[in-house]
Amino acid sequence: MKKIICLLGIISCIGLSKWSIAQNVYKDYWDGQLYLKLKNDVHVTLPVYDAAHPSVPKILSSLIYRFEIYSVHPAFPLLKTTELQHTYKILFHEKGQTDLLIKTLGEIGIVEYAEKIPVRRIVLTPNDPLTVNQYAITNINAQNAWSLSTGRRSVKVAIVDDEVRLDHEDLTANRWVNPNEIPNNGIDDDGDGYIDDVNGYDVADMDPDPNPPPTATNSFQTHGTHCAGIADAVGNNSTGIASIGFGLSLIGVKCNPDTITSASLIYYAMEGVQYAIAANADVISMSWGGDGFSITDQNVFDAAWAQGIVMVAAAGNNSSSTIFYPAGYNHIVSVGSTTNTDVISGFSDFGSWVSVMAPGSGIYSTLAGSNSSYGYLSGTSMATPMVAGLCGLIKSYDTLLTNAQIVSCLESSCDNIDAQNPGFIGQMGSGRINAFAALQCSNPVALPVAQFTSLNPFSCTGTVSFTNMSLSNPTQWFWNFGDGDTSEVQNPTHTYSATGHYTIRLIATNGNGSDTSTRTDYVVISLPTAPVAGSATICGGTAATLNATGADSLYWFTHPSGGTHVAAGPTFVTPALNGSSTFYVESDVYSVVQSMGPTDSTFGTGSYFRMNNYHDLRFDCYTTSTLLSVKVYAETSGSRTITLIQNGVVIQSVTMNIPAGVSIVPLHFSLPAAFNLELGMEGNVDLFRNDGGAAFPYTIPGLISINGTNAANTGFYYYFYDWQVQASPCISTRIPVDVSVVPSPIATFTRSFSADTVLFTDGSVNATSRAWNFGDTASGVNDTSTMQNPIHLFSSNGLYNVCLRVSGVMGCSDSTCQLMLISTLGSTVIDSHNYVSIFPNPTTDLVTLSFSLLNTENVTIELVNTLGQRVYSSLHDRLPAGKSQVEIVTANLSSGVYQLLIRTDEHLQMDKLFITR
Repeated sequence: MKKIICLLGIISCIGLSKWSIAQNVYKDYWDGQLYLKLKNDVHVTLPVYDAAHPSVPKILSSLIYRFEIYSVHPAFPLLKTTELQHTYKILFHEKGQTDLLIKTLGEIGIVEYAEKIPVRRIVLTPNDPLTVNQYAITNINAQNAWSLSTGRRSVKVAIVDDEVRLDHEDLTANRWVNPNEIPNNGIDDDGDGYIDDVNGYDVADMDPDPNPPPTATNSFQTHGTHCAGIADAVGNNSTGIASIGFGLSLIGVKCNPDTITSASLIYYAMEGVQYAIAANADVISMSWGGDGFSITDQNVFDAAWAQGIVMVAAAGNNSSSTIFYPAGYNHIVSVGSTTNTDVISGFSDFGSWVSVMAPGSGIYSTLAGSNSSYGYLSGTSMATPMVAGLCGLIKSYDTLLTNAQIVSCLESSCDNIDAQNPGFIGQMGSGRINAFAALQCSNPVALPVAQFTSLNPFSCTGTVSFTNMSLSNPTQWFWNFGDGDTSEVQNPTHTYSATGHYTIRLIATNGNGSDTSTRTDYVVISLPTAPVAGSATICGGTAATLNATGADSLYWFTHPSGGTHVAAGPTFVTPALNGSSTFYVESDVYSVVQSMGPTDSTFGTGSYFRMNNYHDLRFDCYTTSTLLSVKVYAETSGSRTITLIQNGVVIQSVTMNIPAGVSIVPLHFSLPAAFNLELGMEGNVDLFRNDGGAAFPYTIPGLISINGTNAANTGFYYYFYDWQVQASPCISTRIPVDVSVVPSPIATFTRSFSADTVLFTDGSVNATSRAWNFGDTASGVNDTSTMQNPIHLFSSNGLYNVCLRVSGVMGCSDSTCQLMLISTLGSTVIDSHNYVSIFPNPTTDLVTLSFSLLNTENVTIELVNTLGQRVYSSLHDRLPAGKSQVEIVTANLSSGVYQLLIRTDEHLQMDKLFITR
């Protein structure tokens, strides 16, 4: 049992008992306590006044009984700055007259100020996940930092907190041993003002034992022990956990009395800071605070800073931008909290006054219930010792650094997490701490360490993206992809053209030298077999029919890469082509649909989530794929919107009515190959979520992995079960399919004639053979010819259709025909121009012919029925221009189709006339 020493005597102990009850005057300040600061230029020292020293300080004589002042002591007697040597702590019973006492004290001529003393509370958010996961060590790159330093025993980190269980199995080997203090001799051997302070001190009960009382459990008086494990649990001891501090010296500073009943307050916070300063700590970790401001507290921290101490404090757990103290004081590194996905914790404070962020959600560390207890806690309380331990590690790596240089390296080396927190840009300090980068900053002569990774080293598309992970800030990169190609891009993407295993080599270079990383057979390419297709040769102006064989689906394109397919299937009929062309065909092999995540919600406790908060599942996608559907459990029917988010931006969403009960929700979201994607929902969710039992990650190897949520509790699982995922199809190389186009011949001819004899002259292009048909069947064998320029004697007068068919290479052909009228007057060519318009057509009783030629002479108009019989004929010697109309009465003709022939000396026009009844 610890010996309790009450230096203020019986009255002071009575005063202490009042602090264990709730505050009832000022929520952010201690009732019945003030700081009194005398002016620096006065030469007055107030005597100690308490039950053991009843002599009343002269300047306070009129106030002692009026305000029931029962104690006046130097506030920080061990701190020798002028400001603090003139600062006193006053305890009084008339707490309802605090403001009046402050005003009255301020009217004393030698008093500079009087102020209330802020209350400091532990900034802890309870958390109870079920699985061990020290994600923070990975997030802050601690493993690489330990390759440079595992902490010096000469560097001391003070955990100023409720208590610190220094006999814990994972702390005891790192506890600080005061070399100038002889244990248990009752003497202040080193003259620091504290007797027998060998491993730290209990400033609340004023004894040298900073350990918790026997009443401590894993949930009560355990806060400081948890923080101590985060900062400086022993590394590489095959026991418990690893800490960022690894092998620093741990000073335990106990600030709460053994007899407290509330674990939320830090009763002697600033007295604990005073001890840490007196013990010459290099780093002070303060996982507590409040909204109250104090000039005196700032003076204490100014003194610590002047002594070269780095001070780290929690930014607060109020989800607020309001300044939280001591984090908000000058010379303090203020620390906000992030989750395992670098998203700001839902409880964390933020603002322009925050210095850095560090993991604080679901942190696994030592607990005070026994010397082998461990568990999870969350809060900026947990983020703070992680930063404090890192500051000690920086100091270990370069012991000549000043506190200002340590803080500068800490802040300048942070990783930017704006992309994960688009709503908090400019309010998260310098970003999330990076331990390795911070040590490199403190000792910048380090050689680079070449490292790399790939999101998709197993690829069936041939395209692989590489990410440089090299350390020590290289400025140049040289990649060898194993197929003969190289790159000097920092994060290249390379496309392989053949199936195989490829060895990747990266040379990283900075100003101090180079390093090489080689990963044998790291990339595995499995391209689908390319289809087989034959080329084609066609005549110009015709379509080609192309055929291919291959696996699964075949797609045809007009370009060797990109673009949209123009046809699907093994056969492709091209458009009519007039020139040689190349088309391309590929095989697309589709993968099976796979299931991921818990198949249902029965794996742990849970309930329906009804609050209007956004929550999601965070996941990585290693290759492009499609999220086909998810399973949800709805308590009520209603419209809900599910969103897919990348880097804080909604890239896809779907809104639908989800009925009550279990549903398979179709999504068909196209997933990019990317890290830190989010599938979430906000608004009136009313869907089931598990509040315990999640066992992240849930993974389909090489495809996708669900890694956690945006909630602080890593045991939670939100809404979306039984993911149905299908990888994008594996696509073969496109093979070219050539279509050669042979120019087709063009048939054309002219004629000259005398009476019934005609000379035909061939004007065709690209023709190698000809076939004439004169349409003169009565002439017998003379009706055709293969000559180039034949002469034909027509057998009689009449109308003839003369055709020429020409052939070229590859059997390509063309033909043309002309109507000719043979008569005793000579041959007349049927003109393709219409010089006569017919109206109306169809007609019933009358049709009008309008002539457009000038001075038309010798016009014969005939109607011939389908039997070849002439049913109408008229001759017109002359039709004057502008008055050239002829009416034909058709009332006596039967319904049907008639051939209308209109002849002049030089032209023949043939039209169909439709007569209806």
